[in-house]
Amino acid sequence: FVVKESYREGREEARRKKDMGRIGPIRPMGPITSIPKRTNMNKQELLRTAALIPLATQSDLAEHAAKRDEMVAKLNTIMLDRPDIVELVGENNLTLMQDNHANHARFVESYLQNPNPEMLVETVLWVFRSYRSRGFQPPYWSAQLNNWVELLKKELSPDGYKPVYPLYHWMIVNLPVFTLLSDEAFDAADNFVPSHA
Repeated sequence: FVVKESYREGREEARRKKDMGRIGPIRPMGPITSIPKRTNMNKQELLRTAALIPLATQSDLAEHAAKRDEMVAKLNTIMLDRPDIVELVGENNLTLMQDNHANHARFVESYLQNPNPEMLVETVLWVFRSYRSRGFQPPYWSAQLNNWVELLKKELSPDGYKPVYPLYHWMIVNLPVFTLLSDEAFDAADNFVPSHA
């Protein structure tokens, strides 16, 4: 399904106005050329494709484990050096961002050794909803994940990189879907009217 330009512009403008009071102007994540329409179909497709991510053994991930803390520190430096970092993560969220990077690296290792597609999808959705409610913007995940991939390529040998990349590829490819699903959660919260019985 191709998103019409006017619809996308209207949606971005509404989101921008809603978020302006929190963190200032938002840089768009980039063009989203297609977004599946139904939430159930989105989640089912996420689950189906997550099941295709190859399993990795502890020995496959030994290099990643040995360099994990060093790579987290390097990613933190890369992200903190961005001039738009406050726009991406919100005011007073730099420590939370760094904690997220450390948790992310540990999660990647754990997941690849013990894959559970439902847990993966629900965890990523929880992260999107939880961090967005604190002021993180969708372009943050694009910046973070793409920087992770570049860092992994640079720091790991080809044998160390190969078992880790498919999970990153899956997350990056599905960023528009996770954004859409977390948008729906925000829209539902915005439209919630409590009953006064």
